[in-house]
Amino acid sequence: FACALRYYSQGPNRGRNGIFRTYSRSPGIVPEGQPPKAPSCPAHHRQPLNVCVQDCQLICGVCLTVGQHQGHPIDDLQAAFIRERQAPAHLLARLSDPRRAEVCELGEQDKASCEGLVRQDRQAVEQYFQGIARKKSFHGGLGHRKRGGVSGLRSTHWKLKELQSSG
Repeated sequence: FACALRYYSQGPNRGRNGIFRTYSRSPGIVPEGQPPKAPSCPAHHRQPLNVCVQDCQLICGVCLTVGQHQGHPIDDLQAAFIRERQAPAHLLARLSDPRRAEVCELGEQDKASCEGLVRQDRQAVEQYFQGIARKKSFHGGLGHRKRGGVSGLRSTHWKLKELQSSG
């Protein structure tokens, strides 16, 4: 490695070796001589791994035979990698199917017709409640007049009784 003063004095064009030195110091770079760590089963270390197809987890043979993945279907790592790599293309092909476009278009048409029916029902309900409010105000006015008329009749009735008794 170069001295820090010499490293910075060389300027922005440090060459290929300067770039290698910069990136080799970062923690994310693994030197070429060291193989990457292989994943292992969280419960049983140093066991060969398979993929549980049902749970999409890495499992070992012990987990498969006596553990929580007992009886689940498994696949080897290479086949699972290939299947997962092909999954986006398969999903894209399914989504770009012309029949799906027709179904979506029919769904949009159904949605528009349902929204029209809901608007009509809303107008009918509003008219119904407006009619109830008009009837209530009409009957309320009649009730007030009726009470006034009944009290007038009572007073007339009492006056007649007084006249009859005095006479």
